[in-house]
Amino acid sequence: MRRITCILTLLLVCTPAALAQWDFVRIDTGLKAALSLGPACSAEIAYMLEQNNGYVRHARIPLRGSAMISPVSEGYFYGPLDIVASATGEVFINYHDHDVENQIVAVGTSGSWVLEEIVDDGHDGWDNYLFMSDDGTVHTSSVDPSSFNGRGVEYARRSTTGFWSVEGVGSTPIMYGNGTALGMNTENQPIIAYFNDTTTDLELAERINGSWNISIVDSTGDTGRFPSMIVDESGNVHIAYYHAITFDSGSIRYAHRSNNGWTFTEVDTLTNVRIGSTGARRIVALELADDGQIHLAYADRYSVKYAVGTPGNWSIETVSDFPPSGQATFGQQVDLARCAGDGSIHIVFHELGAFGAVGDVVYARQLASVSVENGPDHKELKLEIYPNPSNGSVFARVLGPSSLPSHLVVSDILGRIVYVDSQFMQGNSVFRIPSDELAPGLYIVQVRIGRETLTSTFIMRE
Repeated sequence: MRRITCILTLLLVCTPAALAQWDFVRIDTGLKAALSLGPACSAEIAYMLEQNNGYVRHARIPLRGSAMISPVSEGYFYGPLDIVASATGEVFINYHDHDVENQIVAVGTSGSWVLEEIVDDGHDGWDNYLFMSDDGTVHTSSVDPSSFNGRGVEYARRSTTGFWSVEGVGSTPIMYGNGTALGMNTENQPIIAYFNDTTTDLELAERINGSWNISIVDSTGDTGRFPSMIVDESGNVHIAYYHAITFDSGSIRYAHRSNNGWTFTEVDTLTNVRIGSTGARRIVALELADDGQIHLAYADRYSVKYAVGTPGNWSIETVSDFPPSGQATFGQQVDLARCAGDGSIHIVFHELGAFGAVGDVVYARQLASVSVENGPDHKELKLEIYPNPSNGSVFARVLGPSSLPSHLVVSDILGRIVYVDSQFMQGNSVFRIPSDELAPGLYIVQVRIGRETLTSTFIMRE
């Protein structure tokens, strides 16, 4: 097992008046990570390895401190999975166990895990979503897929004694691979959003007066995959989901139901989406703040993005991206959580290797925004590169008055990022650019300080 390693910090513009700072942590080998925030906003992360001898693991990352990784289970698993943490620190992880063809809920306390099997007819637990209601009851939504003669969307509820009851919600039989989302209405009754692959519509199953009611949310083309849903305190329903336009492109759409019915808005477009077992499984995650601001994280193969705002007024950042070079891509499963204490945003995603599905789980935490209203004057800053040319280490020195984070990015002439580093600048900053993996050629150096970007080049010799 690889231990936690900090890899980079990038500065990204969130609004014209503030800069959002992200910490990135590469956690472990794994796929399809899910995220919840525990006490003191510790990151509770679940992930898996999808192999015959695979595993499910849990990582806890406090706001200050190193990650603590614990094994949950070993066996033959398929994702996605989900996780939820209670206010007292108890953690629940839900996943599909391919060996027993049922869904499992792992209950963790102090790093010790008890596995609860949700026993039901069929091939259960695909596209699962885990939810904890205000009274501490744990609920799941999932799919018993049509490819295994299953009945479609299912709902499960855990009793106070750990007994699980399962029921169908009345959907038509549907395939796995497109996600479900679960919430509770003001009467503590379940609401489940899902994609009907037969009609290509976004549908909603709601328990009303003891029975399930199915309605269509959006039927505009091929729409509704990978829903993420929040039901607010007034009972209004908020759903973010993927609307397919072509085979590999589409948009992130947001739908809101109030007393006046449904309203819809486009948030952003994605152009490199891959649907499939190693592709998209939970492409968008939604959080809703008390002030009404909507927070979204979403991804295609080459970018992870974060959007915040209200319908028609979105501020969008690229949290992380790769050029389409075949080196590494994203697994297109993201999860997002917002800390109520400081308002920080937490995101998890995974990278895929160039030739297989095994990848790395990455955690991104948004640090406090830094005001740049009185940022440094570009004329007072200077970037020096030495020695240049070089056949060994290269140093980038920033000279000038500043007390802001400084962030260095080194790219080759094709625009591929080869090195990233960060410091907090106190007058001057000196970055050492290691040459171990740099091929001979020309490289571009950019250092961002506040709103200013300094650019230079250097040559690496044989």
